[in-house]
Amino acid sequence: MTAAVQELWDAYNSTGHDLPGDAGDLVARVDASAARWPERPAVRTARETLTHRELARRSDEVAGRLAAAGVTPGGIVAVAVSRQAPPLAGILGVLKAGCGYVPIDAGDPEPRIRFILQDSASVALLGTADQVPLLRSLAGDRPVQVLPGGPGDGAGAPAPPRPAVPPAGPDAIRYVIYTSGTTGVPKGVRITEGNLRNFVDWCLSDHDVSAQDRFAVTAPLTFDPAVQQIFPAWVAGACVVPVPDAEVLDPDLLLRWLRRERITVVDAVTAQWHHWRAAAEQDAALRPLPDLRWVLVGGETLYHHETRQWHRVVHSPALLRNVYGPTEATVNATSVVVDPDTAEGQVSIGVPLPNYRLYVVDGEDRLCGLGGTGELLIAGAGVAAGYQSAEATAKAFTELTLPDGRVERVYRTGDLARLVGSPDGGLALDFAGRMDTQVKIRGFRIELEEIEEAAKTVPGVADAAVQLRAPGSEQLVCFYVAGGSMEADRLRALLAARLAGHQVPNLLLRLDAFPVTRNGKLDRAALSAALESRLAAREPEGPAPGTAAERLVAEVWARVLGLARVGAGENFFAIGGTSLLAVRAVRELRARGLRVSPTDLFARPTVAALAAPLPAPGPERAPARERAPDAPVTSPSRSGTKNDES
Repeated sequence: MTAAVQELWDAYNSTGHDLPGDAGDLVARVDASAARWPERPAVRTARETLTHRELARRSDEVAGRLAAAGVTPGGIVAVAVSRQAPPLAGILGVLKAGCGYVPIDAGDPEPRIRFILQDSASVALLGTADQVPLLRSLAGDRPVQVLPGGPGDGAGAPAPPRPAVPPAGPDAIRYVIYTSGTTGVPKGVRITEGNLRNFVDWCLSDHDVSAQDRFAVTAPLTFDPAVQQIFPAWVAGACVVPVPDAEVLDPDLLLRWLRRERITVVDAVTAQWHHWRAAAEQDAALRPLPDLRWVLVGGETLYHHETRQWHRVVHSPALLRNVYGPTEATVNATSVVVDPDTAEGQVSIGVPLPNYRLYVVDGEDRLCGLGGTGELLIAGAGVAAGYQSAEATAKAFTELTLPDGRVERVYRTGDLARLVGSPDGGLALDFAGRMDTQVKIRGFRIELEEIEEAAKTVPGVADAAVQLRAPGSEQLVCFYVAGGSMEADRLRALLAARLAGHQVPNLLLRLDAFPVTRNGKLDRAALSAALESRLAAREPEGPAPGTAAERLVAEVWARVLGLARVGAGENFFAIGGTSLLAVRAVRELRARGLRVSPTDLFARPTVAALAAPLPAPGPERAPARERAPDAPVTSPSRSGTKNDES
């Protein structure tokens, strides 16, 4: 039986693939593309377009400035990032200096940035001129350099020459990205040249990437999906097109932007993609995407009835690929191209990427057979070097001894999965949940313990517990026990000063004591019941909605947020709102005849402020007409449509 199970996994893991032997390291390959296509666009933003020649010049300048400041190969350089050209050129310049980069969000709380700088052992900081005062206040004795291309960068001064550094070996650290940690502090994941090269080669080959492609940059650069949105494009001589902030927030604008910019490759976290699909269902004008070839979706479980509806509604040759992978496995570890005609069931997470191997094991680290659920372990070329913390590395990166005596170095994901048969007669993996309290919201991995520890360290807070409001919810709830005057708004503000924005609880509920089960454990079901009871009985603050527009806004907000009533002066985000719930609320308001956008809601987050400039609502809009159920569906073509740049 044991031998048969191993044979099953050996068949599933038949992913060996030779990498190009003479292509050089990542930097050499980007340089080669810049030499081949110097005048083709490499980065296009609303403010400027960089050719591959200009990207090369700016990144060479960054490398030269770092070397002139005393930075030597092998160090880690912090880059204050945004979806703009200067930081994009900056991260390439860090690699050209022979270093690895750690992206930081200048909008994060200063204690978090200080921790990342110290934990990553950063030797220098890069940012735009307007970020320099903040960076200098955080840098200590580290040099701070201004990114070329931004306002006030000192353009015109002679640029130091690009340093001559040896090609990066497979073990060289190329970037460190911080994820949520169970110990109460973030964990820095160390990704190597070998990890990155293997991943980029998969992306290029499996998506037929060419110099004519245009990759949308939808992710913040602190989030590892940005890696697959940038580096494969540059290696192929293609163009990366960062999505403007307003379009990221608004699915209607995003779909129009994809068409206007002739994007060929886009990826999104599952929750974002759901809103894109809903927008296309509601408005037929958003459906044509003739240039799009690939849509990559990942981060949460996907279902075939959802993907089939996407293919029926959106007019595009694009293939839809479901991807899975933690940051510790270099963005993605598995993938599957979704069958547009399958209408029922869960979409699998597919098969391993080239040179990856995955295993599902029971509590004794024995391989599970077909259909058996256990912990998912990842081995092979994509597994990170580890964390910055040796202690955290020892816990998560271990060894698995296979029945035939082979030993694999593995990353223990904490995810549950099962091996199943696939429709093509092969094998695939189904995602089956988590072993612990880790959750994903908008694609961000969140360890609830990190938020709990942050709350418990606030003076006056005796205890704290954090959980999702409901399975699949986008709302984080912090239950806490506190003395004195520690009200919810004050605790939220204190947590916002320590945590990344996506970790700050959306709802906070103060209790006299936590409920426990008969065996003394925290009764999380009772916590949820207490929350819903409190929300059902809550009285809105301030006056009731007065105008017809206010009443409609309040009605929609109450439904979206799961509240009985909402007052005219209440703030959407203070009563449980999130960015994705804002998108849902706007979609409902638009369907009810109010011309409003997510940007409006962020700028005017109270009922009265949002409704003030709006005319009285018109009749509810009927859903956009769709194809008849038996109408033919155009099958996606792998070749797709590509457009040459002018």
